[in-house]
This record gives sequence, C-alpha cells and structure tokens, in this order.
Amino acid sequence: MHSIGNLAIPAFFAITQDVVAPRLRATSLAVGANLIFLTGGAWGPTVIGYLSDKFGGGAAGLTTSLLYMVPAGLLAALFFFIGLRYYASDCEGIDDEVLAEK
Repeated sequence: MHSIGNLAIPAFFAITQDVVAPRLRATSLAVGANLIFLTGGAWGPTVIGYLSDKFGGGAAGLTTSLLYMVPAGLLAALFFFIGLRYYASDCEGIDDEVLAEK
C-alpha cells in the first residue's frame, strides 16, 4: 500500500520541472519535496498510528484507520484535478528559452 501512495511523486516532480525556468528547477524540486514531506510524509504515519490505536489496534484498528483516511485521499485528488486545470496555462507562460530545451 505504501508504494502505491508514492506513485504520484515522480509525476509531481516532472510537472514542476516542466513549468519553471531552467535556472529555477533545483529550487522547484527542493520546495516541492519539502511540501510533499510536510503535508503528508511527516504526518501520515503519525495520524494512521494514532487512529489505529484509537480504534483498538491490530489489523482491525489499522484497517479502520485507513478507511478513515479515504476522504483525505479524495480531497488530494480534488486538488490535483483543480491544479490540472491550470497546467496548460502555466505551460503557455514559459518563455522560449525553456521550450528550446525540449
């Protein structure tokens, strides 16, 4: 399950590299990695562990706690699709220097 949750990270990094100028790509990657860690990577295991203990621990508690995280996943998907609406306009704003690299 953990590896499935990480499938979006390479796509996120590729998109951030696609919409910034070459001189800002390292900064974009660093800021993006920190945002991913601070918003999900740092809190996810703690929240799941807390909820698992709250619901009785063991396999049943872990299953219930993961089910309670489904709304968070749906919210993340909603934000992804909202951001996807702006991707084309972000790509249009890239100067010719970036487009010449492709």
